Amino acid sequence: LARGYHVIAPDLRGFNLSECSTRLEDVQIARVVDDVHALMELYNHCPGQRPTLVGHDFGGAVAWYFAMKYGKEALERLVICNSPHPHAFRCELKTNPDQRRRSSYMKYFMVPWLPELWLSRWPESTLADLLDSTARRPSPFLHVQHKILVAASVQPSALTKMPNWYRAMYRLQSGIELSVIDVPVLVLWGVRDKFMTRRLTEDLHDWVPTLRTIYYDECTHWVASEEPERMAADIDAHCRADASSSSGDAEASLSSAM
Repeated sequence: LARGYHVIAPDLRGFNLSECSTRLEDVQIARVVDDVHALMELYNHCPGQRPTLVGHDFGGAVAWYFAMKYGKEALERLVICNSPHPHAFRCELKTNPDQRRRSSYMKYFMVPWLPELWLSRWPESTLADLLDSTARRPSPFLHVQHKILVAASVQPSALTKMPNWYRAMYRLQSGIELSVIDVPVLVLWGVRDKFMTRRLTEDLHDWVPTLRTIYYDECTHWVASEEPERMAADIDAHCRADASSSSGDAEASLSSAM
């Protein structure tokens, strides 16, 4: 995508080398949404042009809420990869036992200090097991991403900052009201995701009227690492299809994926 677009791929607060305190309030969704908006304003050197926002997992949650808060005032379009719409996620947790089972691991991160202790004792083997058990094999992702995650885990307070995203999600309100999204949305979904059911992508048109979903039948939660070329092609097609009705090419892609 970088060959045809101006791509900005920031780390979320508390991930990798991104600065963040250990306060839950610093990873409240509304605050991170405003981070993304500030980045857009900083890097938008073409007045009148609006970017495409791409998000995966927690980055996808930020992207959903960003589109609800700012909509077409700030966005041209939205791309979501294996991250559930907030309304769908709430409903499935209430009504779908399978989704509750898949999400049960989140409760572990609610416990104070225990996840940090567990991760700090065996950071390399723990992260390797996580990736091995949830990604498709063989996958170059397992080697590259593992090195990045292990290096990030030794940053000061990193093992508290990352679990804090789960804690903030449950303990704090998002700070943004759920509303209909008024920009074109493309959802890319790895069907073999061990954390999320396909049901999370269904019955969304009341909230996302201009929705298109593409399923990757052989992919897991880590679509971007398992099918990067196909994913890039799908995003490019989404951008150009929408851009064809306006002047010029699609102008930028901002990724908030973690």
